[in-house]
Amino acid sequence: MRELDTFRGCLIGGAAGDALGYEIEFKNEKQIFSRYGDRGITEYALYQGKALISDDTQMTMFTATGLLTGSTQGQLNGKAPDYHASIRKSYLDWLRTQTERFSSSQTEPCSWLIRLPEMFSCRAPGNTCLMALEKGGRGTLDLPANTSKGC
Repeated sequence: MRELDTFRGCLIGGAAGDALGYEIEFKNEKQIFSRYGDRGITEYALYQGKALISDDTQMTMFTATGLLTGSTQGQLNGKAPDYHASIRKSYLDWLRTQTERFSSSQTEPCSWLIRLPEMFSCRAPGNTCLMALEKGGRGTLDLPANTSKGC
């Protein structure tokens, strides 16, 4: 149980920090201090009463879901988990949240997260990630999905 609490704490802590930094993600130091004062940003910027997360937290959530799905499927099938396949499928669900509108009748999602309307919010994901996933997310070192140098 302590290990589960540690994992949960890491995910929540990362999301909380991301939500605090989301407002200033693309601002330089001068812009931040001129807007928020000498201490910088110290409170969440709220939009309709909510602090927003970035695509980084969205992808972290889909990664965690992919890991859990892979582990569960492996245990149910009595085989080693295929984490690559389950995370790839989960990332393809995340891609849908960035390129489509929410529909309560999502067809065969891998991740339960795609059933949350709040996830359907484009949070400035990088082109490298989008391009790779739009090609099915099956790149390798020898056969990359794109030629981008981004993360």
